[in-house]
Amino acid sequence: MTGDADDTQGAPGIAAAETVSATVLWFARLAEVAGCERETVRFCSTMHTSDVLRWAAERLPAAAGLIARSRLALDHQFVSGPLILENGCEIAVIPPVSGG
Repeated sequence: MTGDADDTQGAPGIAAAETVSATVLWFARLAEVAGCERETVRFCSTMHTSDVLRWAAERLPAAAGLIARSRLALDHQFVSGPLILENGCEIAVIPPVSGG
């Protein structure tokens, strides 16, 4: 599945000066539910990983349980806790994987 989406609305009530544009990457089942593999979103420049996961669960309510068990990577590094986001950053939402 391929595809891009653009959510330039971002979080309501946040002034444009306080936001950054980020690319959110969806993987596996999350990409299927989202209908795209990546989308551009505006986020507050200072957030917590729990804020991003909450946003993701609101964006994809059908996958909220899977998102709750997912990890985040910011610019190719796994992250947890407080985040400082920069314009053009990449946030990957990575669901649990299994293999053999």
